[in-house]
Amino acid sequence: MKLPTEGTLFVSLRDPDKRPRTVQVIGAFHELGFKILATEGTQRYLEENDIPAERVLKVSEGRPNIVDAIKNMDVQLVINTPSGEVSRIAEYQIGWAALEQKVPFITTLSAAASVVSAISSLRKKEYIVRSLQELHAELVH
Repeated sequence: MKLPTEGTLFVSLRDPDKRPRTVQVIGAFHELGFKILATEGTQRYLEENDIPAERVLKVSEGRPNIVDAIKNMDVQLVINTPSGEVSRIAEYQIGWAALEQKVPFITTLSAAASVVSAISSLRKKEYIVRSLQELHAELVH
């Protein structure tokens, strides 16, 4: 599975994840040029914080929905922080569709922050490949 450096990002956030740090992370994806698709509540939250997002239906809201968009390869990256039993079923369906299409699937905001940082570094070609042994040697000395 390859990390996308451009394309469309799907975001669905549980209410406790709608906080200032989230705006920074998702805003960074937007600044990198990612188009953002979001479920209704998440879209409203992002737009209230000046991050443009297009609404997409939840799995339980009918079709075409986010699973259809993933299967049609219209989504290159997924960030989903679900809560509740209905969300768990949708998370499974979204995750399975992402897995089938080889779309990276992120379930925590800390992982999303790491991914947006990695994408930024990839674009700037600001990265160094080192082995774990090399990293360990640097930390020990």
